[in-house]
Amino acid sequence: MISLVVHAHRILTPHEELHDRVILIQDGRITAIGHRDEIQVPADARDIVARDTIVVPGFIDIHIHGAGGRDVMEATPAALSTIAERVARHGTTSLLATTVSASPDETCRLLAGIAEYIASPENRPSPHRSTAEILGIHLEGPFISAARRGVHPESALEAPSIPLLEKFLAAASGTVRILTIAPELPGARRRGPNCYNIPPVAASTFRGTCPGDELIWGMAILSAQLEHVRMILWPFQCPYPQAC
Repeated sequence: MISLVVHAHRILTPHEELHDRVILIQDGRITAIGHRDEIQVPADARDIVARDTIVVPGFIDIHIHGAGGRDVMEATPAALSTIAERVARHGTTSLLATTVSASPDETCRLLAGIAEYIASPENRPSPHRSTAEILGIHLEGPFISAARRGVHPESALEAPSIPLLEKFLAAASGTVRILTIAPELPGARRRGPNCYNIPPVAASTFRGTCPGDELIWGMAILSAQLEHVRMILWPFQCPYPQAC
């Protein structure tokens, strides 16, 4: 068993702030936090002195397109592992690989590639390798507004479609966790993933130009969160009092 003991000046947990404590990590998992004399530390444990630092839980990045010069859209083990290793250096321990709108065939190809990597041993946390774990896929597009598409190619955008969404979900082998959708698009009210109880999709977000009533409806019915709010409320002044 590989054991690490981190000596930290400050530790922030989800519940409290601790001072001058140690963290015992065994085989990549935190097994104890407390004063040194309160914890039974294995004799062969490796000491890491971090007295001038703040130790916090790892960040979870739910919207990331790439890192380290590689792009999620490459959907190869080399690209995805580079992304995961690079963000781990800056405190991210898990992420959702986020796509950009592409043709249906290309989207299915890359979703299958990402899903294959997610299921591979290379994506498993290991005490021997500093890397983030890819927990699933954030499907950003193609069901977004052409007016607020950003870098998404307009030619790749699609109207909300349950058959197309089901095709994407099948290609991703159940790994899609977030779907971005503009609620003002024709058919969005009937085709929101939560309305159809599609289990792999845990939340929906927005990238559109919807007026306040559409935005409020989308938050209540379609979505658990908002995305690109500044793009929704373009320009800088909020033109929709209901949404502000």
